Amino acid sequence: MPINNSNLPTSHQFKFEDYKGAPEFFRQFLNSLNLFVDPVYQLLNGGITYQNLVIPQLFTKTITSPASGDVTFNFTNPLKILPSAVLLGNIYVQGNRSSHPTDAAVVYWHESQGLIYVDNITNLSTSTTYVVTLVVL
Repeated sequence: MPINNSNLPTSHQFKFEDYKGAPEFFRQFLNSLNLFVDPVYQLLNGGITYQNLVIPQLFTKTITSPASGDVTFNFTNPLKILPSAVLLGNIYVQGNRSSHPTDAAVVYWHESQGLIYVDNITNLSTSTTYVVTLVVL
């Protein structure tokens, strides 16, 4: 018997044999129903949460790092929920996709009233124009 982390029964297939006296067309119906029920059962058994239902959204922006101070900007939250993460997908010097910051860049952000505010992106060279792709999830 498989270990089940949910309260779902371990049996998740409808069997024609369980319906004594049912007409033959009912067998075809159950076969079709099982094609739907089995994947749904597997999803529910794996524990659906908002984290595995949300499709990450990408946001791309061209920015110029200031001579002093932090890189700051904001954009509309593309999700219908409060994001759990804003990750740096890619960052490169504009016009040269293979030129990246020499040290690891990190995005610091917060959300307020439907906007995502980027408070800083670390380790960027001053007065350099970058193309930044953020992953919002």
